[in-house]
Amino acid sequence: MNYLGNKAHLFRKTDSIRIYRFWSQTCKFWPEVIFLGPHLMLPKKRKLNLPLIEVVIISLVIHVVGLLVLGGITVWQSIAPEDPVAEAPPIPPPDEVEEQKVRVKTLQKKSAPPTKVVSVTVPQDVPVPVVDINLPKVDGRVAVGGGGAGGGFGGGNGMIDFAVSNVNFFNIKDKGERVLFIIDCSGSMSAQVPTGETRFELLKQQLNAAVGSLSANIFVEMIYFSGPAWVSGERDGSQRQNYNWDKTTKNNWHTYHPKDLKNISDPSWKRMTMSEKRKLVAEVNNLSMSGGTVWSNPFYIAKKLDPAPELIFFLTDGSTTDEDASRAFKLVSEWRRKNRDLRINTIALGEPKAAEGMRSIARRTGGKFQLIESKDDIKVASNDG
Repeated sequence: MNYLGNKAHLFRKTDSIRIYRFWSQTCKFWPEVIFLGPHLMLPKKRKLNLPLIEVVIISLVIHVVGLLVLGGITVWQSIAPEDPVAEAPPIPPPDEVEEQKVRVKTLQKKSAPPTKVVSVTVPQDVPVPVVDINLPKVDGRVAVGGGGAGGGFGGGNGMIDFAVSNVNFFNIKDKGERVLFIIDCSGSMSAQVPTGETRFELLKQQLNAAVGSLSANIFVEMIYFSGPAWVSGERDGSQRQNYNWDKTTKNNWHTYHPKDLKNISDPSWKRMTMSEKRKLVAEVNNLSMSGGTVWSNPFYIAKKLDPAPELIFFLTDGSTTDEDASRAFKLVSEWRRKNRDLRINTIALGEPKAAEGMRSIARRTGGKFQLIESKDDIKVASNDG
């Protein structure tokens, strides 16, 4: 080393480096600094610190993102519109009180000094009209009634009806959102009542009046029956093939029973809009009579309604066989156990023989019974008949 160090200035730079590397490899020794001359030194090559560079870059990115977010918030606050502030309207000054005119009169008396008399003119009382406001009864459900229409329809001239609509059929008044009418269309309905009308004509009058008075929040279905049973929109002739009857019996009109309950009519609820009311009224006016009186068949159809009705009006003008009446009582009792809100109001039209069975159905369900033998019998019904 001393030799090379003292003599290094005699060699060229490239020669010095070449000799140094040879000597270092031979001696396995690499000094930190090589003196190539009096003022020349070769520093050791340093490695890059990559973790430090990564930390610096991440820090710069975080600061830049933070500045951008703060700048965006500042810009948004400067351009965002201010929330409107509600201000109360100025309170008007109280009405000026009219000044009352005072008239002073001086009266002269012989024995007394003059006296001042004050006369005050008071304005007459202003009459205030009395406003009578009839608030509707609230029953937990809301319905909007439309304006009136022809044919006895109307929901109150566009007023809002907050109560469940009353249903009035043969003056039996009740309430319900889903109302079912079971109507007898048997041939015996052609019998006349004392006023000269037939039972069928009286039925149509009362049924049309009941439908016309319903509000739009009511759902209705009609089931008609004689021997077979059918629903609104159908005719009895279209359903007779789905029933069997005893052709060997003389009075076989009372022997109709369904072949298969799956094939009988399917009822459905109809909201009482103006168009639906017109359809039902037209249908009732076009009803015709047919043979038979079987009470159980309409109840087979009624039990298919989903959801179940809350209120049923069951009208017939004739009695049925004891066997059919028992089937009807069983169907009603089973249905009542599953639907505790179900009520059946019954009307025996012109036939006292049907009164006992119809009264029994009403009592089983908490409904009302009415016997109608003439138009004068259309009165308020009671539970005990």
